[in-house]
Amino acid sequence: MYLHAQARATADRIISEWGFTAVLRRTSGDRACEAALVDFSPRERDGQLIQAVDRRFILKATGLTVPPYQEVDKFVRTDPDTSAEEVLRIVAPPGKLEHQGRVVYWTIQCRP
Repeated sequence: MYLHAQARATADRIISEWGFTAVLRRTSGDRACEAALVDFSPRERDGQLIQAVDRRFILKATGLTVPPYQEVDKFVRTDPDTSAEEVLRIVAPPGKLEHQGRVVYWTIQCRP
């Protein structure tokens, strides 16, 4: 329980300090979410599944009633300076940290 509470607190702190509002877009409509960009470690980048242009985001699970799904969702973020939308493909199955069946946060790997 303690590790999950600590992980949630860390994710919430990262999202509140460095995060932004984004959208998970599918043909049935957009779903707003709170997200933050987090780096891959050098060890994670060492393999061939993560390309140089890939980015990883953590998504706050609170308020996200439908989980992200790589087959139908795109991750859309808006540039705060230009208001231009950047649409990214989710290229790997979304990861999640959950405790007792409740999702603490989601992680997605995206590519332009």
